[in-house]
Amino acid sequence: MNSTPMASQQKLARLTGFIYLVVVPTGFFTLGYLPTSFINWKDAGVTAQNIKEAELLFRFGIACTVICYLLF
Repeated sequence: MNSTPMASQQKLARLTGFIYLVVVPTGFFTLGYLPTSFINWKDAGVTAQNIKEAELLFRFGIACTVICYLLF
């Protein structure tokens, strides 16, 4: 009977570790890489053009942001 709470704690620890393995890369991607790829702080037109040219990457960034914040 004593192995059940320990097994439950181990499952919870593994789930927590997996969640952090997803949150950390998606967080770095959405907070570190994407803004430097798209945003031009001096010209909004250039920012819009960057988003239009790499629409799939921008959409992937939105998906990563949602995943990151839902899991965090």
